[in-house]
Amino acid sequence: MELVYLWVEKYKNIVEEGFNFSPKFECKYDKDSNELTIDENEDYISIFPDNINVTAIVGENGSGKSAIIENIFEFLDGTPLDKRSIIIYKEEDNYICITDIEDINTSSIDNIKVIKRNEHGISSKLLVYNHIYEHSNRNFRGYTTIEVDKKGVVNVLVFHYAQSIDFHLSDFMYQPNKIKIKYKDNDSLVELFKRMSSSTEELLELYNEKEPFHQFLIILCARKGIDDIEFYHNKEDMIERIGLSRGELTTLYTEFTTLTTGREFDFTEENKINIKKYTSREYFDLFDFDLIDVKNRRYNDLSHGEQVLFGLLLNIFFYSKNESKIFLLDEPELSLHPQWQKGLLNQIIKLLEQFTDNKYQLIVTSHSPFLLSDLPKENAIFLVKGKQKYPFAESQTFGANIHTLLSGGFFMNNGLMGEFAKEKIEEIKKFYELVKILKNKQFIRLKKLYLKRKKKFRHIKSIIGEPFLQTIIKNYLDELEVIFNGKKQFLQSEIKRLQELESTL
Repeated sequence: MELVYLWVEKYKNIVEEGFNFSPKFECKYDKDSNELTIDENEDYISIFPDNINVTAIVGENGSGKSAIIENIFEFLDGTPLDKRSIIIYKEEDNYICITDIEDINTSSIDNIKVIKRNEHGISSKLLVYNHIYEHSNRNFRGYTTIEVDKKGVVNVLVFHYAQSIDFHLSDFMYQPNKIKIKYKDNDSLVELFKRMSSSTEELLELYNEKEPFHQFLIILCARKGIDDIEFYHNKEDMIERIGLSRGELTTLYTEFTTLTTGREFDFTEENKINIKKYTSREYFDLFDFDLIDVKNRRYNDLSHGEQVLFGLLLNIFFYSKNESKIFLLDEPELSLHPQWQKGLLNQIIKLLEQFTDNKYQLIVTSHSPFLLSDLPKENAIFLVKGKQKYPFAESQTFGANIHTLLSGGFFMNNGLMGEFAKEKIEEIKKFYELVKILKNKQFIRLKKLYLKRKKKFRHIKSIIGEPFLQTIIKNYLDELEVIFNGKKQFLQSEIKRLQELESTL
């Protein structure tokens, strides 16, 4: 299955715009004639592995990148939308058109099936990762959402290790083979407890008054959403609600509290029962977790960016190894160091190409020029305020210089330096231009201003990192010296400066 085309009548800042997700196809919808056409590019040559296709959606903030991803999911999810959309995907040799547009004309396409919205069945074939989901539980109906916080990582590891511990995350440096489980200390449990009940203050006061086993019961019941403060005074009522005998609860409590200092479990068959119990939904919030690899590196010691990258790769691996998938990745490079951004797409491709029996499509929104330099321009959609542009009509993006991509593909036409530095450098240029205009009328005043700023101007020139720009600013300052002090004095100063420089050689 491959996502081929999206047409949007109106969604956020996208208005009557169509998007092709592969150079293999050229789809077009004409709203006036209500006609849909599809042309296949028989000469298309892919640079990617045979089972992988990649498209990037790039543009500045507010250009509509995330809106494309959101529209796909809300449209397929049945979310009420004000305007209409068309989604086309290809399955084997047939096209499937999902739309809420009536009587759409597809007469020029032989192998197409038109399905009304909400009558499709492709949810299990889509997978989404989005940075904003890192600490949330947002899900679209029937679709898998990758979450890369520790809780999500632990859940994925435990679930899949229960099936197999044989996996390889491309070249990523960290792959845990053990989990450390520690019963949360009292302060952590109190903080957790504050989020479990609307009667926070009263229940917190009661909790702090009770002995540890009673506290344990309070937590188990509060997790069930019980807000009756009187209920928590009576241990017998709580035991009855939990559904275990006093003896069973005492054993469970004793077992859990033996993990006060933490216990490490290898991901092996004999530890499977304990690991799944301690990480089950019923008890997950009672524990802190750490993941340890063969070199004794710990998940808690990884940088935030490394944790995000590990979580992303881990989820992609486990959610893709058994079936073909379409991955919609919304700015996956966020939180990553440029070195990780540089290798991100390569890591994902290496990970997926090991599953040769499956096919994968990556549709990635991004700010990263490193990702764009991995793609031919035909595999990129460039957006400006919801509309497609073609900044590389006369050039390529694949293997291109990062500065070229920033200025062209990411629409930074006002320069690539920081705005503060830019203002300080332009201050020199503007003063020079002012002097050229007014030197014959306000020479004395301008010279006083120059003498006050001379030292700072010279320092700014000396710390400019771009050699060509530094030379231009030096020329401005040299000419100002000539204007205010005369050419003879300027030349004498230059000779002295060069002699001092020579003496250092």
